[in-house]
Amino acid sequence: MTTRDAQSECRQRRPRARTSIEIAATVAHLASPDARYVTGAVIAVDGGFSA
Repeated sequence: MTTRDAQSECRQRRPRARTSIEIAATVAHLASPDARYVTGAVIAVDGGFSA
């Protein structure tokens, strides 16, 4: 693992508080016609922490 890889992994794993704007953006997307094929999905809004 290179130093750059380690730094990238560290940044990706650092949890932070989600903002109401980020949650609202997800809800707005799911309520829009763009999400018409999204059914029965659990969507984690956690900045990739659970990935």
